[in-house]
Amino acid sequence: MGDVHNREPVKQFAASEFGKRVGWVRVKEFEEHPFVAIDVVTAEVTSEDGAEYGFGYWKNEETQEKASSDYPYTRGFGRVAAFSAFISRDNDRREESNLRYSAEGMKYPYHTPEAHELLSRGTGDNRDIEEDEKIWTAEPSELLATLRETLVKIDFESAYKIMYYLINGAVAQDYPMTSHLSNVRPQTLMIPDPSMGEATTEQIAHLEALASAYREGLINDTNMRNRISGFIDDMPREGIPDRFVQSRERAFELEEQVSEAASKLVFQRLAYAPTGHGRGARTWPYMDASVSDTDKAYGLELRDLREKKTGRAILELDREIRELEGRSELAHQALQRLRLLSELERI
Repeated sequence: MGDVHNREPVKQFAASEFGKRVGWVRVKEFEEHPFVAIDVVTAEVTSEDGAEYGFGYWKNEETQEKASSDYPYTRGFGRVAAFSAFISRDNDRREESNLRYSAEGMKYPYHTPEAHELLSRGTGDNRDIEEDEKIWTAEPSELLATLRETLVKIDFESAYKIMYYLINGAVAQDYPMTSHLSNVRPQTLMIPDPSMGEATTEQIAHLEALASAYREGLINDTNMRNRISGFIDDMPREGIPDRFVQSRERAFELEEQVSEAASKLVFQRLAYAPTGHGRGARTWPYMDASVSDTDKAYGLELRDLREKKTGRAILELDREIRELEGRSELAHQALQRLRLLSELERI
């Protein structure tokens, strides 16, 4: 006599639901603080025989007692994506760091989540998710409706917009880590809500303003760099320092435009990286267009130019251009994603 393996299904989807995108929603309040934990997991039924999620364990065949702890298992699920938020009703911008996205097969440095892990506990950021807290859904539209209704019940509907753009903005994005959702057409994973059409149009307008400011910033920096190097020879060399000051003043104005547009985004991190952040980010110290103190922002570079030394200014402009390219690419990707979402909302 030995141990035998047992399985206890928690949720099953029939063969007729093959190809459907299903999932679950969990919203939890806490008595000890004003934060709310929100978890959403979506998955596709990828087996023609249907799909099943549950827990397995080993049981002693003789005593009929469990010989191991329960552990989750799945059958027939694929393209699993998990999203989570831990936010207060005050909706402090700093809480964007508490928004998480994880996908099946995503390559973290020390771990690659599998389908059963994500369907069991979501991103893992909001711990201790009980099975009876999950509300399972069989259709994407049902998932969004369930999320909104659950948030309305606790008088926190404002969080729906945050989760909506997290779900549709982050899903299948590769950076910084690839996953099993890589190269999957985003429209097959997005969950559009027609009632969000006006809000999405507004978000697109803010993203266009953000992207436009980045483009102007790149042109401004590139032209100044070429003037300093002599590639553009449209002025006396002694006029370079004054033109450099004008260029940096314009760079500061554009950074203010970037900040203003970013402040109106529901989910900033999807599209906006401040100076010193994002792909191609510089490390301090660097020439900083977001600083109003001119001496701190570009004093060393200006001093060198007045002494006819161009190396430092060219180096800093090159570094800023590379960072702007990365920040611009992030905004452009978000803009493409929201334009696609807007199209789906109108179907």
